[in-house]
Amino acid sequence: MSEKLKSKSDYIKCRLYPKRGTGSGFLLFVFMIYYIICLLPQFIFAQIDSGNNQQSNTPLVEVSLNYDGRINIPIIVNDSDTLSTILESGITNNVLLMTHREIGEKLKLKYLKRIPISGGLGSGPSKMVNLTQVELKLNNFNMGAAVGGVIDESRDSSLFHNEAVLGAGAWLFKYIVKVDFDSLKVSFFDPDSFRIEKDWEEIPITLQNKFAVIETSITFNESKEIPVKLIIDTGGGKDMLLILDTKKGIKLPEQNVYSLVGVGLRGETYSNMARLQGVKFGNYNLKNIIPAFFKKEDMPDAISGISDGVISMGILYRFNTIFDYAHSRIFIKPNKYFNDPFEINMAGISIVTKGNNERVVFHVLGNSEAYSKGIRKGDIIEKVNNQNVSDITEDELKKLFEKVGNTLDIILKRGQKMIETRIKLKRYL
Repeated sequence: MSEKLKSKSDYIKCRLYPKRGTGSGFLLFVFMIYYIICLLPQFIFAQIDSGNNQQSNTPLVEVSLNYDGRINIPIIVNDSDTLSTILESGITNNVLLMTHREIGEKLKLKYLKRIPISGGLGSGPSKMVNLTQVELKLNNFNMGAAVGGVIDESRDSSLFHNEAVLGAGAWLFKYIVKVDFDSLKVSFFDPDSFRIEKDWEEIPITLQNKFAVIETSITFNESKEIPVKLIIDTGGGKDMLLILDTKKGIKLPEQNVYSLVGVGLRGETYSNMARLQGVKFGNYNLKNIIPAFFKKEDMPDAISGISDGVISMGILYRFNTIFDYAHSRIFIKPNKYFNDPFEINMAGISIVTKGNNERVVFHVLGNSEAYSKGIRKGDIIEKVNNQNVSDITEDELKKLFEKVGNTLDIILKRGQKMIETRIKLKRYL
């Protein structure tokens, strides 16, 4: 006969831990029941989850990244030629824009239409673009069809040194894209199965006019934080662009310099640049950044109508980033460039790399040592410190001109004349 149980706890104790003398077969039976009910499902689901993580975080394709102030990857066009291509989030269409007509000739493209194209900053005339359709590949991965546009100007006259620009419709709106500056890799994932790892910080975005917009804040000179909305632009080379707005408190600081900001579809763009105390990017407070300031009427309506400015590669390259437009978010993680100082060209000159790889002086500060030493707009830089500039990247050249106290021996070409000069770098901001 069984003993009378005094309480519920006694009942549980008897069921799980019988009195001595109970057969070992019964103990084994109890353990098997417990394993099947409690432990086996956890093990199975853990294995499934592990398998999903392994499978979903395997990229569809991964390619090498070349950074020269922009994110460049190799894209194969029409199973023919591989073009060095900028990944551009500021162009929202599914388009591959090729930067000079010799590329179209090499690919033997047949054009369907010729149209003017503008957009972005600058005050120059619209460029003419020949349109067609192209098929794109990354390694052996088929990205599908895109509109192909070829700017109708020669390589020697082009102000773009890259061969092509890929619009967001061809990459950000199709895939989750991881840009890793530590490994110099860009990876493309399926949005439906990708799983994020735990050590990334998530930043929500809203998609407006197909631009990714983040809400953050900026600070001027120990003043209170000013809330701002900023568009993420992987095609911009500066730290930030800000739209002047006295009502919001976005004003041009007294200490500023007028400089070349960049070169786009409408030629070169100039603006005043000055330091900010800081900008928040996620949970990171970036200090002493140098944005360019623009009047609202000088910015495209598509940008000024939805934001207070743009956050560009001068900030973005300091983070490995996962772009997840499908779920309205990005993820960031600081990389080895995170602590690089924020600087601008200390030689007092702005340089553009043309399509033929010439490094051309596009602007000289009037009060700079470069100006006093006779360097002028249009001069072609041949050598810096006895090194051919054609042998170094645009980003490497940029950093040479951003080290305070450096002395640079420069050889310039002006027409048929070669000019040698020496300048010492100093901060203008």
